[in-house]
Amino acid sequence: ACESYNPEEVLRLLTKVFTAIGDVIQREGGTLLEFIGDEVLAVFNAPSRLKNHSYHAARSALEIHKAIRGLQLVVGGVNVRCRCGVHTAQILAGNVGSLRRMKYGLLGDGVNLTARMKGLNSRYDTQTLASAEVVADMVVRENLISRPVDKVAVKGRAEATIVHELLALNKSQTALASVLRAAARMHADAFALYFERHFTEAADKFGDVRTLMLQANRDADEPSRQFKARCAALIRNPPGDTWDGVERLKSKTFSVSVEADADQLPTEDFSIENRARSTSVSVKIPVVRQNSDSVIGNLERPRSAWVDFEALQATCDWSPECSLCSCLPHVASEDQERRPADCTSARVTPEKTLDCRVSAV
Repeated sequence: ACESYNPEEVLRLLTKVFTAIGDVIQREGGTLLEFIGDEVLAVFNAPSRLKNHSYHAARSALEIHKAIRGLQLVVGGVNVRCRCGVHTAQILAGNVGSLRRMKYGLLGDGVNLTARMKGLNSRYDTQTLASAEVVADMVVRENLISRPVDKVAVKGRAEATIVHELLALNKSQTALASVLRAAARMHADAFALYFERHFTEAADKFGDVRTLMLQANRDADEPSRQFKARCAALIRNPPGDTWDGVERLKSKTFSVSVEADADQLPTEDFSIENRARSTSVSVKIPVVRQNSDSVIGNLERPRSAWVDFEALQATCDWSPECSLCSCLPHVASEDQERRPADCTSARVTPEKTLDCRVSAV
């Protein structure tokens, strides 16, 4: 967190990070265009032609992470992480600006989608995401290990695209690379089964992927965890004929804890029992996906809630020390619009829930 450093220290750290990133981009034949806050924009195959530019862009993302890991040894005590988005598209490159001031820049929908790729990393707790256009390149497929992460329609675009995670260089003969290759193949198989509506078989394979990723030091492999949770929800509530599996996103940015849109997901009934008053209230909770498992009572469920406020107000005493209560919306007044929960607690367990107990209805 930068709040513990003064501006001069932050600037020195950013300079080291930007230098490391810029060195990788130039080594791979890219052009570093500009720094936007703490972000970097780079282009490959412009202004000069670059053979296999998709591969060099994708490879540079992996090499950047390697450089950042080495940088941590230099700066010491600072947890430096970066997330990369890679996309291949036809864009306009050249001088842009006003008649009095211009700069070399990029214009086009492809630039926006690249930014979406970068932002989506927070949704899946990944480091590098690439579009289907990048992975379709033969040189990329042969030389990089990747897996499909999701099929999404980002905000502002009706067309869905399959998003891929870039994991490692394929030529590596290390034990880690072997595990990642096996996990990527299994994840791709499970991904295909999911969109073919074979949810039970897909869930089993996604579970196996998580086991493999543990061997690759990925303690919480979010993509496979999310898909396993989706499979479980769809097994309980089979989708209709119009289901296409596409995640239609309504936000451009995401936090580490990401909730899916409630209107796209089935709800489950839970009963909240207030131990002090021996009263209970029914709450409808949609099955949603977040980047950390949540436990409600003895049930492993991601958190979120739409609450019958009137019933809740009549039957439940809110406790500020109760982790469960803090995860549900505060009781709204009659003229206030009902809204989803804004949960800031990392995990709800029976041990941390002091006043309320939750059970499935």
